[in-house]
Amino acid sequence: MPVTLKNHTQDANTELLDENFPPVPAIPSLNHKPPLESEKIVLGTSSSRIKIWADSDNSSMMDWVDDIPGSGDEGRSRLLQYWNGQPPAEYKLTHRQFWRQVDGSYTRLPEGNSKTIKYTKTFGISATDSETISAELGVDAGSLKSKLSSTFSHSVTTSTQVSQEMTESIEAPKAGKIRVWMAWQLCDEIVALDRNGNLIAAGDQGSANRRADVSWMRGIFVAISGAWVYYKSARAVFPSDTIINAQADFDAVR
Repeated sequence: MPVTLKNHTQDANTELLDENFPPVPAIPSLNHKPPLESEKIVLGTSSSRIKIWADSDNSSMMDWVDDIPGSGDEGRSRLLQYWNGQPPAEYKLTHRQFWRQVDGSYTRLPEGNSKTIKYTKTFGISATDSETISAELGVDAGSLKSKLSSTFSHSVTTSTQVSQEMTESIEAPKAGKIRVWMAWQLCDEIVALDRNGNLIAAGDQGSANRRADVSWMRGIFVAISGAWVYYKSARAVFPSDTIINAQADFDAVR
């Protein structure tokens, strides 16, 4: 059952939470608009690299390749060099944790009114995301959890995505009070951050993508051509099944 933080106003940490969890966003006022995500805490970093997607511009050849020129396993496609002598992107893989506002959970209760609300809790990752993240990290989907654990020394929820309908009964506030209630879900994320702490460029940006020469392996044959290269994603989010409920009461305006 989710833990409920009562009278959750200015105190962002409570004895009900593990002290290593991120602070739950406070509800400081009746008209406060809560953030979609809480402050994030860093659980670990790694100098490991992620693979980059290469798409030939003159054929149907596409493949994941190491983003460091010349590196890669024998018998696999390789990125030979970036055009114009460009260096590979500088980044650090970072494991962060945060609370994410659960869609449809925010509600207000006037004095004398109780309420039963329903919302959907979705945790785990989709098969598509699992395959993409695994490919970026250079492992098969079945080894993703162990790869992340060995890289960051912290467990991450990589189970198959599940959605559950949640029902919560919220008690009526005392006379003269209005209650604000909402739910937060604990999430992990793996991000590739540059030296300024920003996400590196990712996603297919068409002609704005970088160019590189790639050595393509097709059976025993090798072909070299130019290719568009880009990171498919610089952020992977792993929602857990941990939910916490927060509420705070405020004077009703008369």
